Amino acid sequence: MSESRPVRVSVETHTSPLDEFGFDAPGDPWLKRLRQAEAPLPGSIGPYELLEEVGRGGQGIVYRAVQPHSDVPIAVKRMLAGSLATAAMKRRFEREVQALTAVDHPNIVGIRAMDVVDGVPVLAMEWIEGEPINAWARNGRRRDHRDIVRMALKVCEAVHHAHQRGVIHRDLKPSNILIDSDDEPHVLDFGLAKSTGLDDSHGASATRTDQFIGTLAYASPEQLRAKPEDVDVRSDVYSLGVVLYEMLTG
Repeated sequence: MSESRPVRVSVETHTSPLDEFGFDAPGDPWLKRLRQAEAPLPGSIGPYELLEEVGRGGQGIVYRAVQPHSDVPIAVKRMLAGSLATAAMKRRFEREVQALTAVDHPNIVGIRAMDVVDGVPVLAMEWIEGEPINAWARNGRRRDHRDIVRMALKVCEAVHHAHQRGVIHRDLKPSNILIDSDDEPHVLDFGLAKSTGLDDSHGASATRTDQFIGTLAYASPEQLRAKPEDVDVRSDVYSLGVVLYEMLTG
């Protein structure tokens, strides 16, 4: 591990035109106020005891928490808009749950439970203590290229597992791939996932044409063209290639 404070979890930090899912347009005052709002003091959400806020993005807030009647750490994610969330925002949150429940792989973050607290969906996930894969690659002296490739292969196998189950991540980047103290990778944050093999009846409204989905530096050409219908498993492969290039070259 590096001497800096490890990164534990990751949430989406992308931006795109404002739509029914609450993606923020530049200068949109309502979402700006939500992002700048004071986080709730440590307390609880439903049965989960909150310890600290560890990240927030365009759609969600993630807390480090503990499971009921135990000291086992978990990550708890709730929608940023809370009770103000629209039905469309809730559908997008539910699709993230669908994507996570469709996969079962040791290198993909595991889902613990899905609850509804005061009408707001709350997602409890496996807690990952680790650092982004690019930080791992440059930890201390630069790692041997063979070690980097071996690590990348583990990540590729995890993403392949998701693809076989109809789940396209669409936001693969170093902060969404954490390496734990046992040198095991964990793919996180399926908030932008596209589920091709699941019930995605709301998918058309979720990814409208002309809406950019992903993170600019790691996005595939078809993502940059803002044509969601053209995005398939090859977009994830492209993003993994960019991550590997960064790991190998710095």
